[in-house]
Amino acid sequence: MGEEIFILKMKNILITPQAFTYLSLEDLKNTFGKEYNLFLTGGQIADSSLLIKELQDMDACLIGSETIDESILKHTPKLKFLSRFGVGYDSINLKDTSKYGVKVSIVKSINNTAVARHCLSLLLCITNNILTKKKSWNKNLNFSPENTTVGLLGMGPIAKEFAKMCEFLGFNIIYFSRTKKEVNYTYFNTIEKVINNSNIISLHLKHTNETTNIINSNYLKLMEGKYFLNTARGKLVDEFTLYNLLKNNHILGAGLDVFTNEPCIEISQKLRCLPNVISTPHVSAYDIHSINQVATKSINNIKYFFQNNHNKINKIVTYE
Repeated sequence: MGEEIFILKMKNILITPQAFTYLSLEDLKNTFGKEYNLFLTGGQIADSSLLIKELQDMDACLIGSETIDESILKHTPKLKFLSRFGVGYDSINLKDTSKYGVKVSIVKSINNTAVARHCLSLLLCITNNILTKKKSWNKNLNFSPENTTVGLLGMGPIAKEFAKMCEFLGFNIIYFSRTKKEVNYTYFNTIEKVINNSNIISLHLKHTNETTNIINSNYLKLMEGKYFLNTARGKLVDEFTLYNLLKNNHILGAGLDVFTNEPCIEISQKLRCLPNVISTPHVSAYDIHSINQVATKSINNIKYFFQNNHNKINKIVTYE
């Protein structure tokens, strides 16, 4: 009897995040191994028909912020796994992925320091009059940290890192969370109380269906004479009201890394172009160290899935 021959079937992997253009293709191939065919798009695929076409023959996708729901999944029967490049997964309909038998993973607790550091940079742009456009030589007072209260909405891992940075610089820190945390900052049990007692409000909540537009017109109107930071998710905020209040200088200014529409169109584009808004294109964890960290974890999530080592996956998210 001749030798039995086993043929290992190659897995096709689509990679959409633009961040992978900063990494060596050879290194990527080595990290994945010979069992995988890689197909890089060079950036987010916004057009759904093109996304369907690209996913047709894919076993898995290392995905960015593309919207994935039944309209995509019903055309991609071969797809078995989505590895999200990052921690957020609000663009993926978990009910639909469950229906079509597609598993979803995220990379959790990797880039907390990077996001907190970026949030701090937005804060300092506001407090130190950096990047303000002036035609004349006018001096404006900087904020004294000792006389400035930063109110955090949320006290997760990123918020904790951000709070430490602010505290080191001398800012007073208060916060809202659903439950009181073991931190040495003043706790308030409502968002309203934090806004009323802060000079600068920084948003650090998780986006879910329940928290969409949680920072509504009522909360935004309370920010009269204050400043607003958001490095969490754009969909947490009523952008139409935020735009109007900033345009009328009811809210004095904002530092925004995230928007409802990314890339920015419509109200998001109008918002980021206001003269009293400092904006960045969702790049708070966009440095080589952070990209490498998240890339390695998200690649390993795919490998663990196809190796049936599901317990090693950084985090599987499911529909509840």
